[in-house]
Amino acid sequence: MALEEIAKYWSNQADGYSKINQEELEKKQRSVWRKLIEDNRPKGSSLKVLDIGCGPGFFSILMAEGGHQVTSVDFSEKMLENAKKNAQKYKVDNCIDFLKMDAQQLSFEKESFDFILSRNITWTLENPKQAYKEWLRVLKPGGCFLNFDGNWRMHLFDKKLERFCEEDKIKLIEMGYKVEADGHGKEQAGDLLDHLPLRNIARPLWDVETLLELGCNDIKIVTKLPEHIMNEYYSILYKHIPMFMVRVQKE
Repeated sequence: MALEEIAKYWSNQADGYSKINQEELEKKQRSVWRKLIEDNRPKGSSLKVLDIGCGPGFFSILMAEGGHQVTSVDFSEKMLENAKKNAQKYKVDNCIDFLKMDAQQLSFEKESFDFILSRNITWTLENPKQAYKEWLRVLKPGGCFLNFDGNWRMHLFDKKLERFCEEDKIKLIEMGYKVEADGHGKEQAGDLLDHLPLRNIARPLWDVETLLELGCNDIKIVTKLPEHIMNEYYSILYKHIPMFMVRVQKE
């Protein structure tokens, strides 16, 4: 599958994700995310930050508001358009450089950044190991990256998990929510995502094994993120396929 197809998949969802990001910035999720990042980022008042797969710019905006030098990359033009608009809305557009770039082939010089952030991107990559290798290459010694992701398609391969997810959707309907037509937001891509290497791989175990192979020793995994990291709807929808955090510090 061509990289452009994945970019088209994300572009089709860009406006919806932008709305979600804006809600996060306006509600409690903002302070929860900020604290989680602050507790895990390198020390320093003005870090060089890379937001990989920046989407509509949530992490970029948070870091720019904190006084950091932010570079944001995404391969979807539509996501970048939304990110720029959101950065303007929160008056940090002059503090962020937005670039179209492949997360698996970064064009930056080695050891360019103190801190790297990413959310919900590695599961869609054709070569996630290569992506991790690239992220480590552009990270300065002593710097770290935080990758937030989940086993977003595992319920399509695990009958028990699929049943739990269906029960969660029923609960949402009973609570008065209108559940997304595409279930967990991934099925609508159909065959487009069926070949991806991480579609049915247990994570974050895969991440740990891969990072060890790449020579990383300082690896921290958090499988239970703070309460209220998501709103009520998504907390229930993703109860049985929760987001996790991978933190790696480069020696």
